[in-house]
This record gives sequence, structure tokens and C-alpha cells, in this order.
Amino acid sequence: MSRPKKDEQIELRQDMEKDLIGHTQEETYNSVTGTCGKGTVEYGEDKVLPGRIYNIDKMYYELKGFFWGVGMLDALRAMEYMLRRHDRHYRDGGQPYAVHPLGMAIHAMQLYSGYPKFITEVLFKTIFLHDVREDEEREIQELPFDRESQTNVDLMTVTRFKRDTKFSIKLRYAEGLCKNVTVVIAKLLDIINNLSSMVGIFPDQKIRKNIVEKDELFMSVFEKAQKDFGEASCLIEMLVDEVHRLLDILALVYGVKLRDENFVNSPKSKNYAYLIGLDEVEQCV
Repeated sequence: MSRPKKDEQIELRQDMEKDLIGHTQEETYNSVTGTCGKGTVEYGEDKVLPGRIYNIDKMYYELKGFFWGVGMLDALRAMEYMLRRHDRHYRDGGQPYAVHPLGMAIHAMQLYSGYPKFITEVLFKTIFLHDVREDEEREIQELPFDRESQTNVDLMTVTRFKRDTKFSIKLRYAEGLCKNVTVVIAKLLDIINNLSSMVGIFPDQKIRKNIVEKDELFMSVFEKAQKDFGEASCLIEMLVDEVHRLLDILALVYGVKLRDENFVNSPKSKNYAYLIGLDEVEQCV
């Protein structure tokens, strides 16, 4: 069976959204400006999609209702702050950037009933703010939120120093995540969302780099976190398993050899460690 053409895919997605939200894409509510208007999204040069591939309004209202219901009003403020700050930012595939933190927050919301101790208001604020600082090159103290949320955002921001290699940058970043259970959970949600959305958008080599980076650097950190944060071990283990499943599928599709001893690598898989500078480290040892 051949894949539907791009216009047909858009029509199918719009029909699904009509069923879900009960109104057409031509009459959408803008949750940032508070106005109604035609639902079009511009991205790239001379490219306009009718409606939205991701329904930001639907995600916004689901989260807003949830935050009101559980009394997380500062998380609601952080969400609206994020929407303003990312207003004209777009992902590589052309979607509004806000679909990423909103998607992470929806995932966290779905976990709340089982893990209310760890799906906290600070976690949601960390999710919404984690890319605002990096994208706008703001000082951490400039974020108008509590110190704990600022610290979490700081831990989720990659820092670079002179003479850093690309491997040492990411290794230091990955190891720094383990200082805080909220940051570990937020980063796992971040990775799951990114791995789930990069196929068909990133070039093959960039996807391979992401697979190797998560496999070589992050998974050992998260496995350690399961032991360090005992009370949250069940939640962390569940999210780690979800990352492993995504990595397994992507590794098979893109021919990447994983270090995971529980994964049976394809005979055709290759070692792409050089994409994250790991070969340079091994040569120095």
C-alpha cells in the first residue's frame, strides 16, 4: 500500500481533530492571544499548512483544566509564560515549538494519578521552562519563578567550557541530571518526546547520533538513578523501559549497534560512536 500524499495526510488529520474537539480548524481559539481566527500555521519559506498537525489548543485546555483541578496555578502560569516565549519558535519539522513541552506535560499529566508524589507542580514548571533559557540565552535568575524551578532548568541546560569536546560536554550534562529526581523524570519525558518525533524530520545521520547519545551516555545515568532514588524507582524504571523500546526500534530501522546487552543487534548494524566523539575518547585511553 502506498503512503497517502501530503495533502491527503493533512485532510485525514483534520478529520480526526474535528471528531476530537467538535469544531473545524477554520474556527480555532488562540489560547495565547485570546482571539478566534483562521487556523493556519506558517513554517519555513512559502510553506503554509491549513489547520495544525498538532492541536496546541486542545493540549492547552486539557492541561489548564488539570492544573485548575489539582490547584497547580503556578504551573498554569509557567505554561502561559512558555507559550509567549516560544510564540515564533518552530521545530525542525515546522511545528510550533510549544508542541514539545506541551507534549511532555500531557505525558506527565497521564502519570499523575499513579505517581502524585513525583508528578509535582515543580516538575511541570521544569518541563515548560527547560528550553526557554537556552533559546533566549537568558540568565537563570531572569526566569520569574521559584528558585527550585530555576535550579532544575539550570541542570537541564547544556553548558560549554573552553577545551570541551562534544563528548565531554554531553557526559558532564548527563551526569549532572542525577542530582535531582525531578530533573531525571523531566529529562526522561524530554527524551521520549524527542525520540518519538524525529523520524521523517531529521536526516538519518542525525537520528543515528541521537540514538547513540542516548544509548552510550544517558541510559547508564538513568539506570543509576533508579537505585539512587528508591521511592521513584518504579516510575523511573517505567520511563527508562519506554526509552529502551524506542531505541530498540530506531536502532533496527537505522542500523545502529546498541551497547545494551539485552538487545540483539542486527548483523548489519554498525558502531556509530564516532558521531558523539566517543572514538576520540577511546583513542586517548
